[in-house]
Amino acid sequence: MAKKRIRKTGWEPLPASMKVVFVLTIITLVFGLTTLSAIIFNPYILLFGFMIKGDFALFLQIAMLFAHFVLLVAIYKRKKWTWQYGLILYSFFVLSLLGSLFRMSAAVNEMMISYPRSIGIPRLILYELVKIILVASHIFGLILSAVIAYLFLRARKYFE
Repeated sequence: MAKKRIRKTGWEPLPASMKVVFVLTIITLVFGLTTLSAIIFNPYILLFGFMIKGDFALFLQIAMLFAHFVLLVAIYKRKKWTWQYGLILYSFFVLSLLGSLFRMSAAVNEMMISYPRSIGIPRLILYELVKIILVASHIFGLILSAVIAYLFLRARKYFE
């Protein structure tokens, strides 16, 4: 009679790389929940370089929070499909960020429409400032998402 192998779950058996991903996922969830009120009143999301606004954007934002929550639980419970789910989720983020980088000028133009005209900063300076901040944050997010996708690929044996 074959013995069933007991797989430890929780924080302790997690590899160091997955502990980092776990903490980053918690930070993402906390940030997402704290900004939820702003998202509800002005819902928009930049997805593959396209500005999505309104109820569908709100739905996507909540779906992203839910996707991160599912990932958090799956990591903690050491589900066999976790590495595939994490790889797909972060590959999706990489592709979306790449698409957004290629369409950054159009996305910034769409964002500038929603800025009030009387905030005291000339429009051209504000445009360039927003573009620089968005490009920098997208590059950082792209690198971070690619690294996390790779970490899930490396950790697949832990989850199997």
